[in-house]
Amino acid sequence: MAAAKRPRKKKAAPRAADELLQPGAAADKLRREAEERFDGLSAAAAAAAAASPAPEDVTAIVHELRVHQIELEMQNDELRGVQLELDAQREKYFELFDQAPVGYLTLSDNGIVGDANFTAVHLLGVERQLLVGQPFSACVLAADRDAYYLHQRTLQKTKAPQTCELRLQRVGAGAGGGGDGAAGGGEADADAAHFWAHLESRPQRGADGESLSVWVTFTDVAERKAAEEALRASERHYRDLLDTLQEGIWAIDAEGLTTFVNPCMAEMLGHTAEEMLGRHLFDFMDAAERELATVSLERRRQGISEQHDFVFQRKDGTPLITALETTPLYDENGDYAGGIAGIQDITERVQTGNALADSEQRFRAIAEQSRDLIALTDRDGVIVYASPASQALFGVGPEEMAGRHFAHFLDESAVTAASSTFRDAVRNDRTCVDLELRMKRRDGSTFIGELTGSPFRARSQSGTLVTIRDITERKQAEDALAGSARELRQQLQDAVKTMGAIIGLRDPYTAAHERRVTGLATAIAVEMGLSDEAVEGLAFAGEVHDIGKIGIPAEILSKPAALSEIELALIKQHPQAGRELLGDIRFRQPVAEIVAQHHERQDGSSYPAGLQGDEIMLEARILAVADVVEAMASNRPYRPALGLEAALEEVRAGAGTRYDDDAVAACELVFAQGFVFPEP
Repeated sequence: MAAAKRPRKKKAAPRAADELLQPGAAADKLRREAEERFDGLSAAAAAAAAASPAPEDVTAIVHELRVHQIELEMQNDELRGVQLELDAQREKYFELFDQAPVGYLTLSDNGIVGDANFTAVHLLGVERQLLVGQPFSACVLAADRDAYYLHQRTLQKTKAPQTCELRLQRVGAGAGGGGDGAAGGGEADADAAHFWAHLESRPQRGADGESLSVWVTFTDVAERKAAEEALRASERHYRDLLDTLQEGIWAIDAEGLTTFVNPCMAEMLGHTAEEMLGRHLFDFMDAAERELATVSLERRRQGISEQHDFVFQRKDGTPLITALETTPLYDENGDYAGGIAGIQDITERVQTGNALADSEQRFRAIAEQSRDLIALTDRDGVIVYASPASQALFGVGPEEMAGRHFAHFLDESAVTAASSTFRDAVRNDRTCVDLELRMKRRDGSTFIGELTGSPFRARSQSGTLVTIRDITERKQAEDALAGSARELRQQLQDAVKTMGAIIGLRDPYTAAHERRVTGLATAIAVEMGLSDEAVEGLAFAGEVHDIGKIGIPAEILSKPAALSEIELALIKQHPQAGRELLGDIRFRQPVAEIVAQHHERQDGSSYPAGLQGDEIMLEARILAVADVVEAMASNRPYRPALGLEAALEEVRAGAGTRYDDDAVAACELVFAQGFVFPEP
């Protein structure tokens, strides 16, 4: 019997790459192929059985089934490999997404956060599960939300990527969108609670072209913003320097056109800076000077810097004689880009030099009419010329004075000082001004002379031009005035002490406290190296630093219990009241301001004005330390003394925050050196 004809095995078609990337669809297709082939094989087997197949046909069918089973297993292995690869790629994608150095967010079309990477939640200071589901606008600083809404509307309208820069708030830092911070730290907290960010939004469209979501990336650009602000501040600073510089600055491009002039340069020429910008250098000089400028500009192109005099022409046509220093400028490629010059107006100096010949002729006439002695000495100090005033000052005629050494006319007490000062000036061509020396006349009497010496150069000789004026009467008047000033200062000190005594009549504790604080404050100031005048002003302030309490009822000042809020508010007014009481007294030092600031603290946490750091005068910072230490170390109406060690521990703990650290260190040092409070 003829063997049944077996169906031929179909060659499996190659699977497309997208089938490998969709394991579920590929598995379904393979299953269908296997079922179809199995059905075919089953039908063939049935036909063969009906036709009494030969054994070799049965063996072939079984072999075919086993081969197909192996193919299915291989395909399953391949599918599992593709699935693992997809899982690895997905894991890598999410790792890259989370670890990206920029913040990534997905937003719904109405701005709700759908997902966020690690960088985003880190920058915003919030956990991912708390951020997802919230409107992204809540992360935008309140002051910048209008800008964000405009950004959103533009994105929705254009369907194109949009960028903007705004401030995002760190939700975890407790930012509330602009509320006032607590006293002493609000500004720092506000800075920490938000940051500048560069925001880029890209719409993600569906198959129908409609926007399904928005990809948002943002980066922290706070440092760049700070650098830009620093750059702008630097530009303003240098612009201010150029604008206030008392020397002309003039810059031109490679064609000689003016690109910059500062106000001083424009003023020299009688123009405004706006009038000069864009105009050629040649517009400000006459024809003769243009020829010289052409040569000079060529030297700039050759990279040569120069210093020379040059004559420009002012707007009114008059000449401007200048001394200028020019330097070539180059662009980033090293090509010549123009030049810049520093320019000084020497018109007056040149004109003075031209008039020197005339003044030389007038010199003798002036010298001979002067009541002050005018003399010339050589480089060894020997007098070569003396004006007629020598007779009145020294009792010696000009001819007799010439040829003698200058030291001959000095009193013995002044010889040493004059020898070192005047001789140094003469030999080194230096100027000595208002040198006061006791000088002697022919008859042996003396007077106080004021000497000024300056180098003198002429065509035939060089030396020193000396003028001597009798200032005996002026010195006597100055001594009398100094005595009067000392007397007035003593009277002022007595008046300040009297004010302290007046306070003592109402509140003996306050008066004793002020004297003890004054002693400690001045000791600290001396240790810190303050000038005598500053120490004196601090002493004045210390004696009356609580004078503002004169308007506070005595029962509040001496109240043995804690003060109420109203009473405390009255007490806090005393620094300002002290300023007002002392403001009209003409101290040489800012005593009223020291008194007004002595309760201020370094961190801005105190009263009356909440000043901080260097806004507080150094004397007031010293007074604050002394005030706290004395108050804690002494008995108060409402408590006994806490002791010196507790007082020092208080200022030591607050050094650099509430109290000036230098003042605290000096305070500890003066106590270590044996300081004790003065007795009341």
